[in-house]
Amino acid sequence: MSLDTSTLKQWILDNPERCPSAKVVAVQLGLKIDSVRKEYHRKEGITFGRFIADVRFEHVKKLLLTTELNCFEIATILKLRDDVLARWFKQREGCTMEEFRRKHGKGKATVGAKPKRK
Repeated sequence: MSLDTSTLKQWILDNPERCPSAKVVAVQLGLKIDSVRKEYHRKEGITFGRFIADVRFEHVKKLLLTTELNCFEIATILKLRDDVLARWFKQREGCTMEEFRRKHGKGKATVGAKPKRK
C-alpha cells in the first residue's frame, strides 16, 4: 500500500471535528486501519493517532482563543464528554481551559458558563 500522507494529513487538518480516532478516520476514508497506522508511522515518524490528537488539541486551543464557546460546547463539537475534554486539556497543557483562555488574552469568557447574549 502506498499511502499519500499529505492528502490524509490535509483532510484531518480540514476536518478536526470529524476525527475522534484513527479508526474512524480510516473508515470514513475507506482505508484499512492497520495498513494506515503502519504506513503513516513509517513515513511520518509519529503514530497516526498522535497526529490526530495533536490536530484536535490545536483545534481546541484555537476555539478557546477565537470564540466564547464553553467547555461543554467545544466538547460537543469534538464529540467528546466535557469532563473528558477538560481532563485531557489539563493533562496536555498543564492548566485548565479557563486558565489558558485568560493567560492568552480571551479572559472575558468563562469556560464553564454559557456565552453571554448581547
